[in-house]
Amino acid sequence: MHEETFYSDLWHQLVKGKVFRDTVVNARKDGSTWYAEQTITPILDASHRITHFVSVMKDVTERRRMLQQETEIRMAAKIQEQLYPRSLHASRAADLGGFVLSASETCGDYYDWMMSSDGGLSIVVADVVGHGLGAALIMAETRAYLRMLALESQPPAEAVKRLDVLLRADLVDGQFVTMILLRVDVARRRLTYANAGHPPGRILDRKGNLKATLPNTGYPLGLWPDAAQVDSGVLVIEEGDLVVLLSDGITECRNTEGQFLTEAPVLKLVMEHASEPVPSILARVRKMVLTFTGGGRPQDDATIVIFRVRLVPSSGRVPGVQDVATPGPDLLLASPFGCDPLSLVESCGGRPLSGHGPRSGGESTRLGRNPLPGPGEAAPLEQQQQEGP
Repeated sequence: MHEETFYSDLWHQLVKGKVFRDTVVNARKDGSTWYAEQTITPILDASHRITHFVSVMKDVTERRRMLQQETEIRMAAKIQEQLYPRSLHASRAADLGGFVLSASETCGDYYDWMMSSDGGLSIVVADVVGHGLGAALIMAETRAYLRMLALESQPPAEAVKRLDVLLRADLVDGQFVTMILLRVDVARRRLTYANAGHPPGRILDRKGNLKATLPNTGYPLGLWPDAAQVDSGVLVIEEGDLVVLLSDGITECRNTEGQFLTEAPVLKLVMEHASEPVPSILARVRKMVLTFTGGGRPQDDATIVIFRVRLVPSSGRVPGVQDVATPGPDLLLASPFGCDPLSLVESCGGRPLSGHGPRSGGESTRLGRNPLPGPGEAAPLEQQQQEGP
């Protein structure tokens, strides 16, 4: 299995009475290969003549396979990291950012924001069931399809319905994706959204008071044919409004006693610091989550996106974008995601297309809840569209 020079060097070393140590490739009878760490020791007599050799061999095939797999997973994590928003943009139209804390090297949570050709800003948080490499593959596919639909300026409900059809062909039994997708028209002060089985979004006013909820308007994607009959909600947004989008990995992370964090303390923290810059609020939430979990990885991928509304000038023109070469130190935070854990972006706007699940083992809980808005979860919908300017 080796070149002739390998064996020549081996015997040259042994006949000198030197010990040989190396990893040797061997062939099995079925033609497959296996790897062994081999040590061959020459045994000398009183006259320093070699009488025989002692060979010790250890099969390291499985260890090499695991090391190769770990290397490939780390590479996949590095590639996936590039799929999250990373660049810093300055604009008077928007102030937003987000981060993800993954449960493993690769992640099934997805967040993004992008500008469509007509100037609309789309913001999304999605969650693929489970976590790990399989969920990461579905996450990458979801991102690719959704960006294509965003370029077409699809309304949120229509984009989610089309996405469901595209994804369903590739999902295996038991896989699904929850998603909340927003489309923001800052010139008209409109926020349109579709929520496919995802935790509800929250809108706070500029003082930090709860203003509106973005509840489920449909079922998760990929469950079964025609399941994603998703409706849209429309709300009026005001200067300084704060939109908060979470995945359930944030609210359902557990401490060492097995207690859940829940949404209430997270939302309370955001309310108390609603006047601060978005990166500062995100840093506080991240610290809360890591403190609660004891600094380790969460049990499920955990994601949050926060968006502050900045109204455009009276002309209605969306301001252009100025790229900032390097963000300030308060924008770069460490996290266990992989290479650069948090992708914090202070703001976004003005250029076309800038720029992941139900908890592992507990998916039935989400499906057990009524995914459609209940009487206690009413959100301002089409009636607000008529009331707005």
